[in-house]
Amino acid sequence: MLNLVFALLFASLALIEAKNSLLNAFVLFTIATTYFRGWRKKSKAYTATASILALCFASLSMLIMLAYAVNAAFFGEAFKFETGIVGFVTIPLLLKLKKSYQTP
Repeated sequence: MLNLVFALLFASLALIEAKNSLLNAFVLFTIATTYFRGWRKKSKAYTATASILALCFASLSMLIMLAYAVNAAFFGEAFKFETGIVGFVTIPLLLKLKKSYQTP
């Protein structure tokens, strides 16, 4: 069920981001599709893959936002928010999956 929630979350973020950047929207749609496929097939592998993709994309988005902050501080440009940073919400799910994959 959590896969479906994350699929809808990332799909809605992709629709919001499509106005700003088509490449970011494509990545967010890819993450949403992977979560949806994991929900349909009841597969932990798809969930883990989508969570890792979301975490990597969130890390890149954080670096981009850091660059925007430096530009805003030193050059007076406008600060922009990256929607991909929402990918950090998948960390608890990824840690839960890691525990389930470990052997006793």
